[in-house]
Amino acid sequence: MLWRILDNPQAGIAMLAMLVLAISFHEMAHAWMALRRGDDTAARMGRLTLNPAVHFDPMGILFIMVATIGWGRPVPVNPLNLKDVRRDSMFIALAGPVSNILQAMVLAVLYRLITIGAVENAILNLPSGESILLACFMVTQYGVLINLALAFFNLIPLFPLDGEKILGGILPYEQAIKLEGFRQHSMMILFMLLATGMMFGVSIIGFYFDIVVMPLTRLFLGFSLF
Repeated sequence: MLWRILDNPQAGIAMLAMLVLAISFHEMAHAWMALRRGDDTAARMGRLTLNPAVHFDPMGILFIMVATIGWGRPVPVNPLNLKDVRRDSMFIALAGPVSNILQAMVLAVLYRLITIGAVENAILNLPSGESILLACFMVTQYGVLINLALAFFNLIPLFPLDGEKILGGILPYEQAIKLEGFRQHSMMILFMLLATGMMFGVSIIGFYFDIVVMPLTRLFLGFSLF
């Protein structure tokens, strides 16, 4: 992300802004769902907000700037407040990726509206219309891409990503227990997946994005970009 800002400040800032918004929505959605499932821990800690200051941690920001992949501060959940720990944990985890997919859908609609001839011409007729139109295109396009990437990255079933808890809520009890026992290896595997892409340029996660995220982004945007 840092290199993108230095190379193309307008595009880099648009990407950073949409990533901050996407992560803030993602973490707030976890807190909101936790409250709905009976746990007000995150709500009492001020996590029911879009204020990025309460959702970001230093290491997540560092990875965002260096690798364009980052994370927010985990939303605290007290399992003692949940009626059905496995089911409720699954719903709390699922709320994050779902919030990003919904954001991508809204931004895709806005992008389609901007590309309507009458709307596009109206923007172009404004003072600095070309710059405004370009900014609108970048924000909506990058917003769709970033939200879909964040959603599907978090659906990877490795701890501490949301996909692990979602899978744990779907699996039979015995298999879910085995999945929890695998957590000690999950973080190392996830780190290796991220590190190999940055160090050697051969990224399994990048391939995953190429076959899932990019086609969906093109579909959302009407195959007009990416």
